[in-house]
Amino acid sequence: MQSSSDTRRRHRRAHPLPSNPQEQPSLTSSPSSITEINVLLMGETGVGKSTFINAFVNYLIFDILEQAQQNELIVLIPVSFLITTGDQFDEFIVKFGDIDSNENHEHQGQSVTQQ
Repeated sequence: MQSSSDTRRRHRRAHPLPSNPQEQPSLTSSPSSITEINVLLMGETGVGKSTFINAFVNYLIFDILEQAQQNELIVLIPVSFLITTGDQFDEFIVKFGDIDSNENHEHQGQSVTQQ
């Protein structure tokens, strides 16, 4: 029986689509013949596209949650979001990434990736 980390490693080696749209990947394509995949994330402002990208890259880098907790997280796109905790519904703003003059962290629920 495979452990979840074995399964996760296997899934991370999935073959990306070819960069040439005329080439159709086959189930027998070798990894060397396929080079990249493009993904389009669509959604309204504030739904978490940047947060998803940051979470996904950390998922690819770290094999287990404990590794991510023991290391510095990788932040490709600065993000901030509001979390609510406890019985009193205490609100906290969580920020990841370096502050940049092109980003707007002042208005929750709005895009941070543009000013």
